[in-house]
Amino acid sequence: MRRPLVILVIVVLVLSGVVWYLSMAGGSTPLGAHIPNFGPAATPTATIEPTPTAYQRPDLQVGMAFPQYGGAAYSNADADWSTGLREIDRQTGARWVEIVVNFTQTYYDSPSVAVSSRTPTPASVREGIVQAHRLGKKVFMVPVISLLNDSPSNEKWSGDIACGTLTACNTWFANYLQAYKPYLEVAQQTGVEQVAIGTELQTLEILHEHYWDDFIASVASVYTGRLTYDMNFSTLVAHPNALPTWFGNSRLSALGVSAYFSLVTSPATVPLTQLPTLWAQDVRQPLDALGSATGKPVILSELGYRNDADALYLPYVATAYAAPDPALQAAVFDAAMQNIVADPLISGVFVWAWSFPVYAPNNLPAAKTLRAWFTSPRA
Repeated sequence: MRRPLVILVIVVLVLSGVVWYLSMAGGSTPLGAHIPNFGPAATPTATIEPTPTAYQRPDLQVGMAFPQYGGAAYSNADADWSTGLREIDRQTGARWVEIVVNFTQTYYDSPSVAVSSRTPTPASVREGIVQAHRLGKKVFMVPVISLLNDSPSNEKWSGDIACGTLTACNTWFANYLQAYKPYLEVAQQTGVEQVAIGTELQTLEILHEHYWDDFIASVASVYTGRLTYDMNFSTLVAHPNALPTWFGNSRLSALGVSAYFSLVTSPATVPLTQLPTLWAQDVRQPLDALGSATGKPVILSELGYRNDADALYLPYVATAYAAPDPALQAAVFDAAMQNIVADPLISGVFVWAWSFPVYAPNNLPAAKTLRAWFTSPRA
């Protein structure tokens, strides 16, 4: 998730948002940090209609990201996971669930990719996958690397990770594979339907293709299912006409995008009827260009909108500074789904994220809107 574009605006606004933020019983963090959700998921109360048995796009990946953190995350001992899975099923009808495996790196230019106290164990992930499969959910496993110390841009975003020499780059990829391999083995053994090789590694994307081709081959030697690479939307903004050649690697079944495109250029009120057109112009168009350029299906590996009145502006900023606006959050998801289900170049969408303030759709109109689309015969 890309760093805020207008740092001054964020600094000015943050003081006005502190009181509201503290009232939200937890809250989120700058995108890219992906820190834990706080507290157990709430119990749904809505009456849910039955799920249809036939879809026009049965292979469309309509899913919910549900990140959990800690050694026992996703395990049978993780009550939030088991409760949340059932809530996701009842409230959204999602066919897929995205499991995040969080790794850490000490500095942006060090090769020290490793597990930490926030990383679920392979055994815990195995148990979580089994639970999801028992509920009939397909699983998308996604690795995310968090920096322990700020990069020169004063952030802890994975997109800043870099290696400056041949030796450093080889060491980084070797350490990353070593950390990720036990989870790839679990994915293979449990029949996980899709795995990402990486998430938002924007600076590393421009390395010579042999690094990535070799790494993808190593991953594919362990996990033989569908592979994606999940870029940040800023990759498409930075060089839309000069994408890395390795994006076309034949072992990648699709390309994912953390799709936090702004729909407005400043905080503004927009008539809800305009949202489908705005979404088509500002989100669907660059995604379609990516699919056409690479010949790959495109997955929105993350699509999140805050529950606030400025949800359309800088949606990657994971703190709400405006008043809650659940109607707007639901409306922008409705606009997104109108475009997604009608677009053959888009093969999936994973909503960020269940029980993750300030994006969480739990028990809100957004959940009802998502269910209406996720269970629609049109999907």
